[in-house]
Amino acid sequence: MAKDDRIDLLRKALVELKAKAPEQGRAQVDVESLEKWIAALPATDDSRAFDEWKTLAPLQHATRLESFKSTLEAGQTALKTLLAMNGGASVALLAFLGNLITKGTTAQVRPLSVAMLTFVGGAGLVGVSTAARYLTQALGSEGHTKAARRMNTYGAVCSDLLSLAAFFLGGWLSYLALIR
Repeated sequence: MAKDDRIDLLRKALVELKAKAPEQGRAQVDVESLEKWIAALPATDDSRAFDEWKTLAPLQHATRLESFKSTLEAGQTALKTLLAMNGGASVALLAFLGNLITKGTTAQVRPLSVAMLTFVGGAGLVGVSTAARYLTQALGSEGHTKAARRMNTYGAVCSDLLSLAAFFLGGWLSYLALIR
């Protein structure tokens, strides 16, 4: 309720009280009754909006903070998964290549070494992604522009996707080398 509306409402109420005063045996308006009536008026829209903001602001902040934390955790999980996939494939292929060389079967070593290089490259891209994520957080904490942070975020996501592609490519190259 706006200030002018309150004043108009008060004027109307005083006119009504004045009209009823002779019927009720009163010649004047009681100040205490008037104060109680004014206190019972609804709060202004500004006051109500401020009270609503005071209530909602901490909840909205907590929601954004938890969303940010879950995004960071999901990114960490993705990095750990990609590193385990590419690193594990590299180690397994290295052991397999060592076994082939020990047995003297060198025909498949060259194609499998290309596959291993692909897995190692995928693991390296995880490192690039980790560095890009770190730079994104560092730039954000220092108040740099959104464009700089966004560029690093996109770089991290592209590195993640390339690492995943390297895993599948390395797997495909390994398959092709083994069926020859």
